[in-house]
Amino acid sequence: MIRRFLRDPVKVTAITAGVLVCTGIIYGKTFDTTFDTSRFDYSQLSRKSQFYFADKRNVFNRLGVKYAWGWTFSVLLLHLLTGPPRSGEAVEGQGQGQGQGESRHAHQRLSRAHRLLEIILATLVWALMTQAILAGTSLTDLLRRSTGGTCELRLPESLQADPTFSALQTVDAQPIIRTADAGAGVGEESMGLLPDLVPSEVYLSLPMQYCSHNIPITPTSHPELYSYLSPKARQEGAQGLITPSQVQGGDLSLRARITQGFDLSGHVFLLVLSTGLLLRHVTPVLRRWAKRGMVGRAGTWAGRAHMGVTVLGSGMAVLWLWMLWTTSAYFHTTYEKLAGYVAGVSGLVAVLVLSNTAAAVVPQVFGPVGSPATAVDRKKVQ
Repeated sequence: MIRRFLRDPVKVTAITAGVLVCTGIIYGKTFDTTFDTSRFDYSQLSRKSQFYFADKRNVFNRLGVKYAWGWTFSVLLLHLLTGPPRSGEAVEGQGQGQGQGESRHAHQRLSRAHRLLEIILATLVWALMTQAILAGTSLTDLLRRSTGGTCELRLPESLQADPTFSALQTVDAQPIIRTADAGAGVGEESMGLLPDLVPSEVYLSLPMQYCSHNIPITPTSHPELYSYLSPKARQEGAQGLITPSQVQGGDLSLRARITQGFDLSGHVFLLVLSTGLLLRHVTPVLRRWAKRGMVGRAGTWAGRAHMGVTVLGSGMAVLWLWMLWTTSAYFHTTYEKLAGYVAGVSGLVAVLVLSNTAAAVVPQVFGPVGSPATAVDRKKVQ
C-alpha cells in the first residue's frame, strides 16, 4: 500500500499540500491566529503572539524556509551525484541480476540528465517568482505592484516633534504620509493606506525598487531627509548601515516595506515546489528500499551516501510540509495562500511537462533508461 501511495509523488504532494493549506486556513479563521502580511507592523504583532511558529523569527523560518530553495537545491544535487549512473554497466546489471521488472523502477527510468533538467527548470521557476530577473522585478512583486502595492518607510518619532518637518508635504520629492492627519480627513489620497499602516505614525512613500531591491537609503539619495536626522543617523547612513532591510541604531528604526496589494504567499509557493521535487526524486528510492531493503550499490560508500541523502531529503520534505501548515495558519490572507498553492502546483506541472517534452524530443540525452534505444541495447546484452 505504501509503495502504491508513493508511485505518483507529485500528485501526493499536490493533495497533501492542498489539505494542509486548507486546514491551516480553517485553523487561522477559527482561532484568529492569522496576521495580514500587508500591514506594515505585522512583524511586531507576530512577535507578540503566544504561538512560537507565528513569530517569523522562529529558527525554522530564519534558517530553513528563508533559504528553502538553497537547501532543496543542495539536497537534490547531492542525490543526483550519489545516485546510480545511467550507464551500460548499470543497465547490464539490471538485466542480469535484477530482472527486467526491477529495471522498470522509476528511479532508474529517469536519466541523470533528465533529473538535472528538472532541477534547473525548477530553479528557473523559483527565480521568476521570487527574484528580480524579469524586467528588474519578480512575478510576485509585479503582481503586488499592479494591485496597488506601495513602498513605505516609517520615519522616526523625533521628526514628528520637529515643527519644521511637520509643515512639509514632501521630502526629497517623495510624499509624506501622516496617518493621524489622514484619519482626521486631511490627505484623502492617503486614506487607502490607513488599514496597512500604523495609526499616528509618519511614513515616507518611496519608489518600489527601494523595497524590491533593498536599495540603500543614504545621505546621497535622500539628503533632505538626512538633514532632519540626528548626527548618529547621518553617520550610519554615510557608512551604508541604514538600508531598507538592515537598520542598525540611529533614528530609522524600521525598514521600508511593501504595503497593500495582493501579496501572493511566496512561502506557500516555494514549499509546495520544493516538497514536490524532493519527493519526486527520493520516493522511488524509498519504494525500492521498502521492497528489497537495499538501494542500488548497497554496501559501497556511494550507496550509503545515496541512502543518507535520500533520508535527508525525506526529512526535509516533512519539515517543509510542516512549515507549509504553519504559514497557512499564521500568515497571509486566505486568497493569498490559495494563490501561492496554485502557483506552486503550477510550477511543478510546468517542470514535469517541459522536462518530459525534452525527453521526447531528445531521447538520446534526456530519455529514460527504459527508452526504446536502451531497450535494444539491453536485448543485445542479454
